[in-house]
Amino acid sequence: HELSHSGEKPHKCPADGCSEAFVRTVSLKNHMARVHQHQEKRYQCDHQGCEKDFNKRNQLKAHQCEHQENLPFHCSLSGCTREFPTLRKLKRHERMHEGYPCETEGCPFQGKTWSEYLKHRREHKDKVL
Repeated sequence: HELSHSGEKPHKCPADGCSEAFVRTVSLKNHMARVHQHQEKRYQCDHQGCEKDFNKRNQLKAHQCEHQENLPFHCSLSGCTREFPTLRKLKRHERMHEGYPCETEGCPFQGKTWSEYLKHRREHKDKVL
């Protein structure tokens, strides 16, 4: 459990060309079965006309919400009418409104996306070197 907090991922995928690594052995086993052993996808969407299928039940459930007319998670920002099938997708969207502020003292930068923030953070590191 402590590894999940440290960011250490000691269980490396042994497949050639795959750089995936995992905290838990069971996650590596699932990855191997799903990606490298081409395990059949077990969860299929039953919505008429939809042919999508998924490896995980929670992926199917999240997808099925997208077929609903009224999605369960709504952006709370005034004037924004976006709706999302999962809380995770809502939170990711809300970060676009809030942004990702630079933690360097005196720097006013605020990225709209995590990748934009990471790119900016690398620029600070390049200046130090």
